[in-house]
Amino acid sequence: MLKGATNILTGGRSNKASLISKPATDNHSTPLPTNTTSSNGTVTPVSTPASPALTTTNSSNHSPSSLSSLETNNISYPIDTSLPNKGRVWVKVVEARGLLVHHPNSRPYCVVEFERNDFVTREALPSPPVSINGLAPPVSQQRQHQQQQQQQELRSVSSTDSLLIRLATPPPDPLNDVVEAKGPTSASPTSSNTATLDDTLDSDIGDVIIDPTWKHEATFDVTRPDGELTLSIWDRTGSPTDEGERFLGQMKIRPPRIDGKLIDNWFRLAPRQWKEKVKGDIRLQIMYKTVAMKPLNADDFELLKVVGKGSFGKVLQVRKKDTSRIYAMKVLVKKDIIERQEIAHTLSERNVLIRASSPFLVGLKFSFQTPEKLYLVLDYMNGGELFYHLQKETAFSEERAKFYTAELTSALQHLHKYNIVYRDLKPENILLDSNGHIALTDFGLCKENLTFNDTTNTFCGTAEYLAPEVLTGQGYGKAVDWWSLGILFYEMTTGLPPFYSENTNLMYKKILHNQLIFPPGFSDKAQNFVRGLLERDPRRRLGGSPEDADQVMRHPFFADIEWDKMLRKHVRPPFKPKVLSEVDTSNFDPVFTDTIPIDSIPNSASGPLSDTLQDHFRGFTYTDSSQYLGADHGSFKMGSKLGGSMLDDFDDN
Repeated sequence: MLKGATNILTGGRSNKASLISKPATDNHSTPLPTNTTSSNGTVTPVSTPASPALTTTNSSNHSPSSLSSLETNNISYPIDTSLPNKGRVWVKVVEARGLLVHHPNSRPYCVVEFERNDFVTREALPSPPVSINGLAPPVSQQRQHQQQQQQQELRSVSSTDSLLIRLATPPPDPLNDVVEAKGPTSASPTSSNTATLDDTLDSDIGDVIIDPTWKHEATFDVTRPDGELTLSIWDRTGSPTDEGERFLGQMKIRPPRIDGKLIDNWFRLAPRQWKEKVKGDIRLQIMYKTVAMKPLNADDFELLKVVGKGSFGKVLQVRKKDTSRIYAMKVLVKKDIIERQEIAHTLSERNVLIRASSPFLVGLKFSFQTPEKLYLVLDYMNGGELFYHLQKETAFSEERAKFYTAELTSALQHLHKYNIVYRDLKPENILLDSNGHIALTDFGLCKENLTFNDTTNTFCGTAEYLAPEVLTGQGYGKAVDWWSLGILFYEMTTGLPPFYSENTNLMYKKILHNQLIFPPGFSDKAQNFVRGLLERDPRRRLGGSPEDADQVMRHPFFADIEWDKMLRKHVRPPFKPKVLSEVDTSNFDPVFTDTIPIDSIPNSASGPLSDTLQDHFRGFTYTDSSQYLGADHGSFKMGSKLGGSMLDDFDDN
């Protein structure tokens, strides 16, 4: 794949030819916590400490209710709509019990996601297995784990956690817990079972039950009224035949908006799909706190890494100082935007970002400005760009491409539902989260308020993905997104778009006239699916009818997709990026991440912007209260992307 222009909106390189600007004529539902719940849905907290950081609860003394209540499905906390839509959720991952792993020396860690922002815990403190294939572990193994745990605590835990460990009572004897795992109540170190176990400790030996401890906490900014918290547990040891990581279970909950109350519960872990073998419970402490709204500025964020550059500015990985949350900050220079007549387009992108509520769309958290710059603070997806992974692997399997295409179909369905046409689908604009799910980003080319019967004539997009009706200037609608989806699927499975050429004009001719050719390896259903999407007549194209995305979802190629589970992220991703922490940038191009992150001062040789020009940006600022500051910019026409692909200077009406 070719390397080319930088894309400021995705933070990556574009291997695509830029257009020249020219005018155009389950059962995985939220578990019920073990604490008592009143008739009005209020959860009775275990305790309300003066400070969450000093909460100390020993697992041996903590007595939750019976697990039967945890197994109730379709239960979620109510949202207290009387509270303002602003606040913070403090979460502490304390411990797990009865966790099923496949090796005594497993390395479990957790990924906790809230409102598409996540944090990655450290690996669990070393702990002895409770049982191995239903048998008590050898005493030598227990002692080894106890020594490792003491060393790990001294080496890696924070000062706060060190205080917690000193305050906590000693952990229970693991042999006394074997009954819970339905194994023997004792085991002799000289028994034949012990000898066999000692010989197999370095292999993947089957069912191992552990009670890991993390004591890792994080604080999330609350920006939406329906935020859901998802926790997934992974084991970095993987398996002898798999270089990846092993999934150990997940849970989901909608945190209650009970200001200042600590919720301390055990939650039953669930599989993503029925065939996954998952056992165990996870203990979380959760507290919601309202906060006073205050204006944000660049000083509220610590600059960590550069993850993208472009003609208008750069994209930075940043840490919000008050919550330590990691975000992506897009920094744009006002003068460059004004010179290219992109003011309305920039504000329009912000407008679409605010409205984006699909789990497969990157969301806007905050935006603010200085006299020289605009700042967009977005969800940071540390799985990196799909383009980066595609470059490394050349092509994906059909099943992997199918998974990404299905999630993208859900994302486009959400945009089309609100009469928004995306117009720039390509690998550079698709990000992966820590678990391997996609998130569509870069809404600078979107067209708002385009119903099924409406058309637009703006010549925009990226050359390889342009639909024939865009090239001919006959007017186009939502169906252009389905053409681009077909091109993208073909590229993911073969390594290049079907009509690719380094000569842009020749590529346009191929798009309009060349026959679609499939290399060996394409299944019949996949070929039929791509042919339907790459139908040159938009009225006959798959997805081109008034049914839109529903028609695409019903195609036989997606016959095994359960769309409701897909939307809830209950379908297992075929690939999980390797992510060591929430600040990990290893899945982004080193060309950017090796650059020193500096929020430089723009060249002011031409003097400051006039009040008249500054007034154009009055509607840009956005805070976590979900309110606009400067209501005169309530709605804007969509337009050019800020770098990368080009667009007409003047959009159509």
